[in-house]
Amino acid sequence: MTVRAPVPTLSSFNPSSGKVGTTVVLSGTGFRPTPSANTLRFTGPNSTWVAASVSAASSTSLTVTVPTGAVTGPLQVTTSGGTAISSGYFIVLPTQDFTLVVEPSTATAIAGTSVNLKVSTVTTGGYTGLTTLSTGSMPTGVTGTFTPPTLGPNASGLLTLTTSGSTPTSASIEVRGIATIEGAAVTRTGTTLLNVQGAGQTVLAGQVLDENEKPIAGVTIGLGRSRATTLGTTDSPGTSS
Repeated sequence: MTVRAPVPTLSSFNPSSGKVGTTVVLSGTGFRPTPSANTLRFTGPNSTWVAASVSAASSTSLTVTVPTGAVTGPLQVTTSGGTAISSGYFIVLPTQDFTLVVEPSTATAIAGTSVNLKVSTVTTGGYTGLTTLSTGSMPTGVTGTFTPPTLGPNASGLLTLTTSGSTPTSASIEVRGIATIEGAAVTRTGTTLLNVQGAGQTVLAGQVLDENEKPIAGVTIGLGRSRATTLGTTDSPGTSS
């Protein structure tokens, strides 16, 4: 005589919504008392399933944690007796977070002058707190000033970088944003490359286009009028530098 394991049923889960990492208790029948003998899956992106860790089990209850990658949808439990899918949806709540964007990705300044960078926060999950701005270790001879020093959600400000004669010709600038999210300190960063030209040098870069906005090659770029100083000639993309 062969005794088959009962087919599981999934009647409810509590809570019915939560963020990644939330503990959820499922109720039903036909579960296996050994946690590893139960496979529990949350709905994943594009009609996939995402496996969740079962931390405790009985014949009528499973305790699981919402896994990374889960999205709103039904839950699925599989045992040796079969598979059950919930009729209700577990709602995955967005996790509050933010990113820090620094523009442009490359900035150029003449030694001894300043250049402005745009610093922006992009928030997700309904985050509405303030982000305090700072920089990482600055290159020799460079100072930075934020205006304003803190940003709200989806807001922008300026980072003014002031160089000196001792500033290296090229250096990476790290911008840091620190915020408190759900009681924990969170740091996000953005970077830009600072290129410093020696004082007294003239840098010209651009693109020459015709009336149809197509590049023109072979155009001579000059400085002055009657006796212009030739600065360069455009190449095939119509650029000069």
